[in-house]
Amino acid sequence: MNPRRTQRLLGALTAAVVTACLLAACKPSVEGEKKAWSQNTGFIKQYGAKYPAFKAVLDQQQKAAQKVFDAASKLKGEKAAEKMRAANKQLREAINPIQSYQAKLDKIERLKNSSRVRRNKGHKVRDAIAKGNKYRDEAQALVAAAKVTTLAELKLTMQQANDKLRIGLEGLERLDRKGRKKRKKRRKKKKHKH
Repeated sequence: MNPRRTQRLLGALTAAVVTACLLAACKPSVEGEKKAWSQNTGFIKQYGAKYPAFKAVLDQQQKAAQKVFDAASKLKGEKAAEKMRAANKQLREAINPIQSYQAKLDKIERLKNSSRVRRNKGHKVRDAIAKGNKYRDEAQALVAAAKVTTLAELKLTMQQANDKLRIGLEGLERLDRKGRKKRKKRRKKKKHKH
């Protein structure tokens, strides 16, 4: 096995173990949950404005979570923090699929302009960009035309949109990896010349 790959896998495994230990050991704090609440309600407002088809569902989710959060605010200590975490989890159920969608849209745009992608042959780059644009447009049309009334419908719509974006990303990600390898080869050649 490639030593670098082994090292990366070992690093990833170590990070996963440390994260798991921290999550198991870390108990929620009232202060941390209040910060998370503030951030999550900001996302709810932001996404409600950006995606009007989801605004009603996002508002419903926030109202339901607000009741839990308000009840938690009357408690003290660890019980309050746990209830606040539950309220934040309710908000994250609606936020996470939208954030995933937004991240994929951003990644398509970033890779289309990436120097690593553009190191590849012209026709391959054009094809990958065209595919990325096609599926991005389809995903955006799906989201724009969505008429969701429940959280389950929002999740389903975002899953379908994210699936389209995943397909659109395939070619661009492949070219990005190839471009990275080409750069490494060029660096090796330069080292050998000197």
